[in-house]
Amino acid sequence: MQLRLKEHWKLVALGLALIVAIAFIVVSALSDSSEAASPKQKSGGPIVEQGVVDVDLSVPPQQAWELDVRTLTDNSGDVLLSMPSGLDRYYGYGNTYQVGDVLVAATAYPLPKTDESSSGQGVGDVSLVGVNPDDGSPL
Repeated sequence: MQLRLKEHWKLVALGLALIVAIAFIVVSALSDSSEAASPKQKSGGPIVEQGVVDVDLSVPPQQAWELDVRTLTDNSGDVLLSMPSGLDRYYGYGNTYQVGDVLVAATAYPLPKTDESSSGQGVGDVSLVGVNPDDGSPL
């Protein structure tokens, strides 16, 4: 069976594409293995060994202070919200953010739960409060 000229070029193009694909896979595999042998950071410097703890863990660390929401607001029943994305709902937990030398907390009063399908509870007006990181008092 004789191949026509058009069919011959199709086979040549398919063969070249296959060779390029195999070469790409081989080069990728070789570059991945060479990076694993000598890891570098994006900046070009060597990676510092991580996961080394040089603190004596035989004694558990002591808590510096506890943030009490009742000291941050005059409204009884207010809760600490999860920041920055959860300011419209209360999920049962909250957090603070450090901005310079001040911690920032968000408090609000939880509204009665109306939607049982939602995991969070709606809240009323939100207040942002600055917190002194040395003693936990509001600023």
